[in-house]
Amino acid sequence: MHDRGLVPARWLQTRTEIHESSAAHELSQWLAQPASQRPKSHSPSPTSLNQQTSSWSRLTTIATLAGRIAAELEANPNRLLALNPSRRDATAAHLGKLMGIAQSDFEDSENQASAIQKWVTGPRGPKENRALRLYFEEVARVFLGQVILLKSWSDRGIRIAEEKDLANLNWTLSSTLRPFIPLDREGWQLTSRNLYSWYTPEPALQQEIWRVVSGIRLGDEGPGILFQFLQSLGDGQDSHQRKKFRYDSRFFEAIWKNLEKLDVPTSPVGKPLHFFCPTLRDGTHLNPTGFSTSGFEQNTYDLLTAELVQLWWGPSAPPLWAQGTGLEELKRDQLQFKLAPAKPTMALRLAEMEAFEGAFVLEESCVRYPAIRKLIDSITQWKGLRSPGASLGMFQTLVSLGKLRPGGLLFFIREEPLKSQDGQSLLSAFLDKGCLLAEIDLSNLVLPGPGSETPLPKYVYVFKRETEFQNRLNHKPRRIAARGSLRSQIELPGILDQVFQSVVQPQTADLAHGEAHTQIHVLPSHLTQRDWMTHWPDAAEPETLLELDRLTVRSQPLASFATIKQLSAADAERLQKSNPSNSTAVHGILVSPSHSETHPWVVTTIGSGEVASKSFSIQILLPDHRWVAPIQAYLNSSPIRTWLQYKAERKNDRTVLTEALVKFIPVPKTLLLELQGGTLPTEWEKICSDLGSEPSRLLSELQKDTASASAEVHAALFARASRWLSHWEGQIQKVSRMIRVPDPKNPKAVSICWKNLMEVLPVSERVPASLHSEVKLSGKLPPHIPIGRIEKVRLPSPGILLATESGLSLHLAIHQNRLVEILMDQLDGVRCPTWNELCQIWNLPRHLEVAESMASDVLREVFIARNKSETLQAVLDLCSKKI
Repeated sequence: MHDRGLVPARWLQTRTEIHESSAAHELSQWLAQPASQRPKSHSPSPTSLNQQTSSWSRLTTIATLAGRIAAELEANPNRLLALNPSRRDATAAHLGKLMGIAQSDFEDSENQASAIQKWVTGPRGPKENRALRLYFEEVARVFLGQVILLKSWSDRGIRIAEEKDLANLNWTLSSTLRPFIPLDREGWQLTSRNLYSWYTPEPALQQEIWRVVSGIRLGDEGPGILFQFLQSLGDGQDSHQRKKFRYDSRFFEAIWKNLEKLDVPTSPVGKPLHFFCPTLRDGTHLNPTGFSTSGFEQNTYDLLTAELVQLWWGPSAPPLWAQGTGLEELKRDQLQFKLAPAKPTMALRLAEMEAFEGAFVLEESCVRYPAIRKLIDSITQWKGLRSPGASLGMFQTLVSLGKLRPGGLLFFIREEPLKSQDGQSLLSAFLDKGCLLAEIDLSNLVLPGPGSETPLPKYVYVFKRETEFQNRLNHKPRRIAARGSLRSQIELPGILDQVFQSVVQPQTADLAHGEAHTQIHVLPSHLTQRDWMTHWPDAAEPETLLELDRLTVRSQPLASFATIKQLSAADAERLQKSNPSNSTAVHGILVSPSHSETHPWVVTTIGSGEVASKSFSIQILLPDHRWVAPIQAYLNSSPIRTWLQYKAERKNDRTVLTEALVKFIPVPKTLLLELQGGTLPTEWEKICSDLGSEPSRLLSELQKDTASASAEVHAALFARASRWLSHWEGQIQKVSRMIRVPDPKNPKAVSICWKNLMEVLPVSERVPASLHSEVKLSGKLPPHIPIGRIEKVRLPSPGILLATESGLSLHLAIHQNRLVEILMDQLDGVRCPTWNELCQIWNLPRHLEVAESMASDVLREVFIARNKSETLQAVLDLCSKKI
């Protein structure tokens, strides 16, 4: 039957290699255990590798029997109609889940309990046939897994197996396990009525199964052989297509190994660590010794597989495992109005336990809120946490955090990073219960080989249960990113050890370690959890971390060549008013805190007269005046803004400026060499010959091919462009008083400021308004009475009307609109003037064409200077990323 696709082709070819690796791994695990905890039946035996391979090869013949079981059931699906109603409904729901149409485990709908008749006799398409085939394969796996388990017990002398046991296998296991089940506890899920316990093969097939199994010796084998066998059946078709998400076991081994370093709390009475896990899956991530795990698993097949592995060494008390998502018991009322059952259910027991030392939540694929809406909406205490982006794993994480004792750790393992779009209220609820110790990014860590069937998870979030409110608010999470390509599988445990040890290493501004081909970055967040609760930061881009790495390697701190000192507001103002032409004047810049959320700080030149801050400023003294413009432009460049985003502390969405922060600003060594006296190649020297008048030529050359120029060339171009930018900005600053920007959102739409322009107009060209030939006065105003109303009028003639509160008025008849505009512009900032005062401040140009020509020249110069400044800024942006 393996030609039906139920047995993978390469499975039979690589059986020996898989068994050898699993056997070696189990032996190392056995040797690592204390002698008192080693299973007596699993002492190292002298069985040779050839004998082990023979036992494994005998197991491969059962694969054909599994195919026969699945084919037999697929040919006769009417056996499902003989099940009792509740099991028929559960089977129909499970088939719907395998087909991927309904979230039957989450919603209580009529469709969930659809009749099995539609699956058996109704018309079926390819998806329905595939769902049935997958279910029948699971039935075969569970039955054969129980047979192999019973045979392993028999080989170790625990219970002698006979052929007649196969006729009632479920009862045989149940009677064997019954003495080990406490009176107040439920039994194993494996022996209870489940989706697979109804199947019993035909007598002829029972005989053939017994004939094959009786020839296999499993006394010296570990549970790995059972797990690998169950995984190999079914042509790799897993129930949830979760096979590709069966993470590498070394990842979980690294967690168990470093638990002590992560400071997990221990029980005061010396009990072993107890972990909660609402996603038990098939048990591959559970620690074999020294720890106990309680939790839930939604998928029945995975839960039964985990129980088979747990029972491999012999009958024992069942663990505290239950089927479900871990959220169902939250729906119970706060006050119970009925008597509690004599034997509490497993789910009820787990709901009452809230003193776990750790927790695991695995979310290989996100099930979003719409699919679990009915379940979440039924939980009243989560009314404010509903969000379309929230997933089942996030709600399971919230439940798990509440079950930890103070100091307990939770590992949230998923394939997607947590983002604000997932539900800000739910993310804030995480931080209300604990501290986010670290956000681990393994998405860029590449394992050797063409591909791995057991990959690493991409993202891991490590939370710590914290009951102190201020500790939670002031805590700063870490971001740990591992990237690179491993040259050998041997390197993986060491890399993972470094990753998890970095979670609790002493806080540093930046920590990057590892080999040349792999890097581990540890970046402390500049935001406290108080800010994370209002806005969850997105994960750092790997390329950004790489650029920060490169910048640090090729740079040196600003304090290595500059003198840096913090000044008070008064000292900074006095320094800014100093004469820059004085021979004793200092050369440097001032960095002041910014009140803008977009710009991290304000950088001004010493002696410019600008006072940037009323609190304090950081003074940066440079060796020469030629260093000022390049360093000022570099501090405003995009690489430094990115560096500040990850290195500087932020408060209220603004960068916190400190003297220590400024001292460690990285400045590229290529730029320092250029400032000390560098030269340009001849071809670039020709292009820069007209940089001041035609900067667009250099910009076009850089946009053609920026990779052709070296870092030294870009540094030289950056220094020259920054000096010309400083020149043109100085030109704009000189005429800035004579221009006005009406709309801050559109700085290019400038107009002339006639008030300031009239002040620079020659005295011979200025005439008092009352004496101008184009102004006719009608009416009378006393010279010392305040004028309460000044406005433009059209009647009785165009001009300006002046009126007092007593009704006295004066009309200035002016037929040229430009003169009216000049007079009204001079009233900016003037309130209730007298006629005597207006006569002193109101001036008009003697020749209007001269004033208009002067205003046109000013606007033209501003337009040219701004265009050149924008072009030079584009040049700086291109060069700053290459120096």
